Amino acid sequence: MLTIREEQMEAMGQAAVKNFEDQVIEDLKKSVPKHCRLLGEENLRRKVHAGLERARSYGLSSENGLRLFVELTFLLGSSFDKDPQLPWAAEILNASAADQAARVERLHQRSMDYLEKVSGPGNQYIDQALARVRTEPLEGFSQGSLGGFEDYMVRRFGLLYPEKCLYVGEDALRGLIRSGLGSAKNHGLVTQRGVTLHLGLMFILGSGFDEDLQYTFASEVLSAKSVTDPATKANRLYAGALAYLDRWAA
Repeated sequence: MLTIREEQMEAMGQAAVKNFEDQVIEDLKKSVPKHCRLLGEENLRRKVHAGLERARSYGLSSENGLRLFVELTFLLGSSFDKDPQLPWAAEILNASAADQAARVERLHQRSMDYLEKVSGPGNQYIDQALARVRTEPLEGFSQGSLGGFEDYMVRRFGLLYPEKCLYVGEDALRGLIRSGLGSAKNHGLVTQRGVTLHLGLMFILGSGFDEDLQYTFASEVLSAKSVTDPATKANRLYAGALAYLDRWAA
């Protein structure tokens, strides 16, 4: 009788996981080729592996559920499941009463509706927003402005990407700003330029952009111990963001 030792079973399991990751990567290269190209092979695999791990933490185990979750980390940001702009994602993923298939279907329908209305036909809306990023001044707020800084940022978001603001809603935008103020401070971004830039990148790229492997320019600047001056850090982050946009447009 053929017997399979425990370590052989474990190896077979690891091989199956590796094979599934390979399949997901090949699918992503077809569905989001630009994202994959900019990531590079090593970071692409790391991002897929991390996405699958987080998907499983929500009880997702079906191929459809795992693939959808990972693809959304590319389309909505690696932390889409915790993003204040996308409260519906966390609500669906954490719905214990619904079975897995129902949750996956709800997540698919809601995310496709979001992408259709926020990205626009042929990604027209997002492309226009990214073009505006280049001309957006990072200064401008003064204590004499109508309302406070939070009101000011909501208005700026509306000018930068009106379609997204309309879909997300003001309450979610204010939640993003409040969480972003603390995050910016933790990164040493305490000037108006730095805070405004940090909030803008959260708004455009997703609230977890600073930890997203798609945007290593951000983590490299924000984690650099050699850069302690807040103004210098903000300038380098801005330069990195513009360089990324150049690569995206190329």
